[in-house]
Amino acid sequence: MIGQLVAADYPNRVLSFTAIFTTTGNPALPPSQPEAMAVLTTRAPDPSKDIEAFLDHSVRSSRTIGSAAYPLEESYLRERALRDMRRSYEPLGVARQLAAVIANGDRRPKLANIKAPVVVLHGDADPLVPVEGGRDLAANVPGAELRIVPGMGHDLPPSLYDAVADAISRAAERSRVPG
Repeated sequence: MIGQLVAADYPNRVLSFTAIFTTTGNPALPPSQPEAMAVLTTRAPDPSKDIEAFLDHSVRSSRTIGSAAYPLEESYLRERALRDMRRSYEPLGVARQLAAVIANGDRRPKLANIKAPVVVLHGDADPLVPVEGGRDLAANVPGAELRIVPGMGHDLPPSLYDAVADAISRAAERSRVPG
């Protein structure tokens, strides 16, 4: 969402843009699956009081919104959650982000201002931002390239890093600025 706003409001300052599992804010699009929305609206246990409960919650959350076609080991999910928590534990951050998304509204009128090459990368199994959101974004950005990844949810499993890197490279290659 932030990238869309920057690219639309400052079209001469953005050379390329890759949008990954995002949407336009179009209120007519399908909503998140209830289980996925519950992940965002259910506060995790306080890790300073019960780290195991916090990690269990993190694993359940990752499994709920993640890519079932690209399953990650529980040990990997727990280690990542622990590393992320130690780096930056901000329990109200998710609530603020969700409020910002809702308050921002429908960005479709602004998207026509985007001049940079855009690749929209979206999974067809995203329960948080359904694939129709990615399709709507690509349809509303002039010249955008849409890439749908079968089985990808609302996460970036290591087995899909090449697909993500390729999408970013493709957008950068299409930039009008010589290297």
